[in-house]
Amino acid sequence: MLAHDLTRHKQVTYLFNDDSFDVAFHLVFSGRQAHDAYQVSDAHVNHFIPETNRIWLKIRVFDSVER
Repeated sequence: MLAHDLTRHKQVTYLFNDDSFDVAFHLVFSGRQAHDAYQVSDAHVNHFIPETNRIWLKIRVFDSVER
């Protein structure tokens, strides 16, 4: 699934909403093996990280799993 033209939800303010970000990048994997393989893949290690890390000020990762 690919979403385009997203923005922060500002219509409703909740006590614990975090709006201290400018970019949200969501990756959904088919399972743990796919996630683990991506973490060490050429695409991640040799392309995504080196090509984008110069624009990072802060990285936060929020892992979740489907029940």
